[in-house]
Amino acid sequence: MACDVIREWNAAHALRDRKALLPLSDGGSAHCDLLVAFLHPTPGAPMETMEMEIESYLTDQKPVFIYLSEARTAFGHAGATHEDAERCKSRYAGRAVVDSFKDEKEFRARFAQQLEAALQLVPNLAPVAPPEPLPDTEPDSRRTAAAPAAASPSPAPLAEVSELARRLLFAACDDPEAYIGRLKDGPTLKLQANGEQFVPPGNPAATAQWEAAFQELVERKYVRDAGCHGRLFQISTEGFAWLKTQGKSPVGYIAELGSV
Repeated sequence: MACDVIREWNAAHALRDRKALLPLSDGGSAHCDLLVAFLHPTPGAPMETMEMEIESYLTDQKPVFIYLSEARTAFGHAGATHEDAERCKSRYAGRAVVDSFKDEKEFRARFAQQLEAALQLVPNLAPVAPPEPLPDTEPDSRRTAAAPAAASPSPAPLAEVSELARRLLFAACDDPEAYIGRLKDGPTLKLQANGEQFVPPGNPAATAQWEAAFQELVERKYVRDAGCHGRLFQISTEGFAWLKTQGKSPVGYIAELGSV
């Protein structure tokens, strides 16, 4: 299932991002950039072996996705039990993306969204920047005539949430999984939600402002840590409650599962 989702990502994004993902399902995964693990291991790969591999990736600061199947037959392999599931959630929560699914359709939807968010944050997997556009040589008169109408001004933000924090939370609300990606590498900060990058590169003042906006959401508990070494955050129940006062509702499976 995971390989199918990766191949679909390649078909949709490889040309645009100038990146292609190569899924591997055998044991030679030590050189991979991310790990997708399922709780129900196959015979010959006991839980201890799986946990050693997970710890190896976490030590190397590589993204790890752990999926727990809620299907009745999923826990019959290699001694995997419901107790293993609870222990896994407790052990890796906050360090990896830990999620569950009831069927293939639900897994594919969740993994596709989580993979897209992670790829935006891993430096060697992030999309390659497109070439700079050619200078615009069109006469000023034609360019002015073709200019789109100015967007309507957004409503004034409420006093308790700053404008930048509001923009970030609104974008995350429009994401099917309500994710915010955050990557801090020295002075460089990346904040991404619903496919939009918010922090302009090479601008220390803007970086400080966006970091303050993100920390504002954390301090108000409007977002929660969703794992991946603190690189993924998700809107919390409190955050959705505030968004509801702004007329905003979640989309995708978040809404379908009644997470608000």
